Amino acid sequence: MGCAAEVEAIPRMTREQRIFTRLVFDHVVEWSDAKGERGTAQLMDFSRGGMRLSIGRYFRPGPVLTFRFDEITYQGEPIEFQAIINWCNPIPLHPETFEVGVSIVHGETRTLALVSEVFYTALRSTPASPC
Repeated sequence: MGCAAEVEAIPRMTREQRIFTRLVFDHVVEWSDAKGERGTAQLMDFSRGGMRLSIGRYFRPGPVLTFRFDEITYQGEPIEFQAIINWCNPIPLHPETFEVGVSIVHGETRTLALVSEVFYTALRSTPASPC
């Protein structure tokens, strides 16, 4: 059926609704918004279509954030792309932390290459599974 590297579907969605393979990926990323606010988030899982992160503030669905991966590069530059907030839920045992689901904005020609580089980095960091 599924590999150990796959992540269970987020609440309110079924695995059948997933278009892209989602990999567990424990990585810190930087975020910024259109107002100039900045912060860091803990990446939890990643796919070519979106990400799930743990972040220290609430976001309403809709805004676009820019995510920067300083330790992952493409053509010698840190990877940076935009994503739209789809949902944001408090983490029950950590009331100051929220789990956020985002969809990657594939608006630029090179976005797929950037996202693929992050995906392959996540794939290389995933322990081998017998599937």
